[in-house]
Amino acid sequence: MKVNRFRFHALLLFIGGLVWVIVGTRLALSPPGNPALDIYRDSKGSMPLLSIGMLFITSGMVIFYRELFLHKGLAKFAFILIQSGSVLYFIGHSLRQFLNGAWEPAAPVGFIMLIIGMFLFGLRSIKVKSLPVPISYSILISSLCLLFFNDQFFTAWMSVPFGLIWIAIGGALFFKPL
Repeated sequence: MKVNRFRFHALLLFIGGLVWVIVGTRLALSPPGNPALDIYRDSKGSMPLLSIGMLFITSGMVIFYRELFLHKGLAKFAFILIQSGSVLYFIGHSLRQFLNGAWEPAAPVGFIMLIIGMFLFGLRSIKVKSLPVPISYSILISSLCLLFFNDQFFTAWMSVPFGLIWIAIGGALFFKPL
């Protein structure tokens, strides 16, 4: 049962990363915006999909918390930031998509919580050494990709390395002998 649960969460990480790569590439290939000139890239359809991909990733991260004993102190705080940030990010983009809200504060706040949470979680997993070292550093690097991600500019391409990192983590954990 433990093996199935572990692989299920690894699959969630893989799917979430795949969503970020596919949707992020489509978003980055669309005409860029220039908010200074009041020209915006049409990302209304892409951002809710990215938030769903983020829900997959953060749901997959539950295995780190449950099985790898990263549930004390800073790791617990980071995990709570990640999970609540993911939900806020999803709610914010859903409100914008389905209720035609021009701007909602939930998505940016959730996004910042995700970045901080993933960074702290990566730092803690490096120190505790409960995850393989490449995976710990990958989590840290993925948080930096999110830090520079913006749907309106060239930095929309940061969604691709972010997604590839989570595809690699999901694949590594899926095929890891238990």
